[in-house]
Amino acid sequence: DSLKALCEESLCSNLTSENATELFHLASLHDATELKDLAFDILCRYVRARVDCPCCVSPNLTVHLVHPHLFSAD
Repeated sequence: DSLKALCEESLCSNLTSENATELFHLASLHDATELKDLAFDILCRYVRARVDCPCCVSPNLTVHLVHPHLFSAD
């Protein structure tokens, strides 16, 4: 677990809007809660900064479109 924690810490410190979707997906697969939360925050800020459309009010729209399976009930 300590190696996993070190890896998660490193990935969190290198998180950008360019790699947030991929790292969100990886964090979901490996139960890396801190990384998942940070990546989601970055995705929300990115979408809010670029989407000025009343029909696109969901901040997690990008994640839903790219990785819909992460939000399935299964």
